[in-house]
Amino acid sequence: MTKPALRAFTAHCANAGAHRSDFRTQARSFEDAALRFVERWSGEDEECRIVVIDQDTGERRCLAIHLGRAVTTPC
Repeated sequence: MTKPALRAFTAHCANAGAHRSDFRTQARSFEDAALRFVERWSGEDEECRIVVIDQDTGERRCLAIHLGRAVTTPC
C-alpha cells in the first residue's frame, strides 16, 4: 500500500490568549500536520485547539489535542 503524498499545510493554536504564529509543514494528512505542530507548541494548556489549513485547497479543520491523554478529537 502506498503512502499518501506530502501536502503543504499551515497550523496555529486557536486557544484563547494564544499568540498566533503560523507553522508551515509538509504532511500526509491534517492529523499528521496537527501532531507536527503540537510537537513544537510551548503553551501551558492541557489541550491545544489546532486549526490546520491545506495550502492547496484552502480546506480548514480544527483538531483538539489533549496532551496529557494523547487523544485527538475534532473541535
